[in-house]
Amino acid sequence: MSFAHHSYAAFRPIYPAELYQAVLGYHQGTHKAQHRLAVDLGTGHGLVARELSPHFDHVIGSDPSAGMVAQSQKLSGQYSNVNFFQAPAESLPTIKAQEVYLATGAQSAHWFNYPKLWPELARFVPAGGSSVLGLQGPRPGLVPKGKRGRGIVQDKLHAVLPPSSDWGEWPQHALHRRQDDAWRHGGQKFADRARRGPEGNGRGDIIDEMMDEARDVEPALRESNEKPWKEIQVDVEWGSALILARRLA
Repeated sequence: MSFAHHSYAAFRPIYPAELYQAVLGYHQGTHKAQHRLAVDLGTGHGLVARELSPHFDHVIGSDPSAGMVAQSQKLSGQYSNVNFFQAPAESLPTIKAQEVYLATGAQSAHWFNYPKLWPELARFVPAGGSSVLGLQGPRPGLVPKGKRGRGIVQDKLHAVLPPSSDWGEWPQHALHRRQDDAWRHGGQKFADRARRGPEGNGRGDIIDEMMDEARDVEPALRESNEKPWKEIQVDVEWGSALILARRLA
C-alpha cells in the first residue's frame, strides 16, 4: 500500500499546548538559552516546526522522506522563518557547528539511530542548548509486532539515555493529552485497508478491531436506532513522554 502524505497530514493528531509549554519552559530554564535557531528532526509534515516558529528567529525541519518535506513546505507557506530540507536526523551537514539552540524530535523519536544521533546533536548544539525528544504514545497494540522502535514506544523512551559526557539533566516527563474523536479520524489513514483487512478477511484493520473492543465494554458506544456508533464523538487520552537534555560545556 502506498503512503499518502497528504492524508497523514490531514488526520495526524496534534500535540497539546501543555507539551510545547513544557519544551519551551525547559529550554528557557538557563541563562544561556538563546532563541536564534531551532531544528525539528523527523519533522514529518512540519507540525512542531510551525509551532516553534513564533519563539525562534529561524526554525528548520528535516525529514528523510521527500514526500513529507514537500507536504511540510506546502503547509508552511505563511511561516516566513521556517524552512525544510530532506535529510536523516543523524546526518545534517548543512547545519553549522554550535548554532542550534533547541533540537526537537517528536513522534519520530523512536526511529532514530541514537549511537549516530547523539554525536551529531553534540556537534551542532552549543553549551546550554537543549535537546527535547518526545513521544505521543499509543496503546501497545497499535505498534506492529517486529517493527523497529516497538520496545521504545511501549517503554515511553526510558531506553533512550543521552551520553553523560555531553548532556546533563535528562528528566523523563510524562504528559497526557486529550484528542476529540481521535481514533475515528485517525483510522481514515488506513482507508484502503479498513474494510478488507490485511488478509482480505473483512474484519478491518487494527483501528476497527480496537473500536470493536471499545464498543464491547462501553455501552455508550454501541449502535442505537438514534445514532450509529461512528457518529458518536468520544474523548481519547494519549500519554506523551519527553526526554529533556541540556548540553554541557
